[in-house]
Amino acid sequence: MSKNGNADASIPILNGSIRIPESYVFDRVHAEPEEVVLVSGTLIEGIGNIHSDLDIYVIVNELPLASSFDIASHVTVCDENDEILTPDQGDTEVGSTYDYYGDSGLHVDVKYITYAEVSRIFETIRWDFGETIVDKKLDYPTVRSSLAKEQEKFVHRLQHGIALTNPEKYEALKAECPVAEYCFLLYRQFSPNYFTFKDVQGTWQAGQLPMAREIARGLVVGHMQSITHLNQNSNKTSKWIFEYVDQLPDWATETRHRFLEFVAMGASNEQESRAYVLAAMDLMDKIFATGVGLMRLQPLYPSPEDCMKHLDAALDLRNDTQHLLSQHAYQFRAKNFRVSEAPLSALVDIGNA
Repeated sequence: MSKNGNADASIPILNGSIRIPESYVFDRVHAEPEEVVLVSGTLIEGIGNIHSDLDIYVIVNELPLASSFDIASHVTVCDENDEILTPDQGDTEVGSTYDYYGDSGLHVDVKYITYAEVSRIFETIRWDFGETIVDKKLDYPTVRSSLAKEQEKFVHRLQHGIALTNPEKYEALKAECPVAEYCFLLYRQFSPNYFTFKDVQGTWQAGQLPMAREIARGLVVGHMQSITHLNQNSNKTSKWIFEYVDQLPDWATETRHRFLEFVAMGASNEQESRAYVLAAMDLMDKIFATGVGLMRLQPLYPSPEDCMKHLDAALDLRNDTQHLLSQHAYQFRAKNFRVSEAPLSALVDIGNA
């Protein structure tokens, strides 16, 4: 019987085509009565597939020892560093276990995380957010989170879980999580970088059009992902971008449609390649404008107007503010915060800008 007292309780996934008994989960985890067993991942979020992982987190006071597990009954039992444990390592703390769910193709990934580590994750996000919005950093879009990859995954999965035990503790942790601040960090991480745009300029002018296409495409996809984070997408895994693009607000429908049309475009000759790059730049302008609108919706975030003040102050510190390249850098970065700049397509070819 599952610990919620209902022997028939199950977890529906893939539109109910598969139901995983809660008893199956409890048979494969080690959890004390006061600890949280959380089922999460893309399957719970509703965007996974038959080969996705069912991600389970056990939020514990202390990591369990390997001696608490029947190691032979799991595909793998690993320590905190993902090193596979053997039965003679009973005194080692367990970080995760891995299993398959029957013959379905589903993988079951159980991770153990302490309350203390969860608190550290939240503190790190708040610190990073505070550092990111200081004046001197607002004009540089690319900022990275200090969290490790698995910690980043936990932040997202915490937002989309089902607590099988202690749901009140789960809801308290979810409420405490600074997810809006974390999403801003992801937005900044994926925001387009002026130095990459310079590579589009360079390859365009050199006639290296396959490379120009690829760089331009990367800019567009990364840029589109960045605004999904402004829309409070906390999943930084790029392969799911189309799911989160679909969740943009109705007023961004044109941006969404143009993005989907762009990623389906092809180019097989010089004329088509140049048209592709210019289409990418025009779409970038549209995404920039959408991002400005999304930034205004979150009171925690700096306003576009304040960001422009800091960008202007940064420009004033340069020794040659009238140099063409200084102006290009300024115009590109200003697009993050206002929509009145010259179109990017006019900046691709310096000679024609």
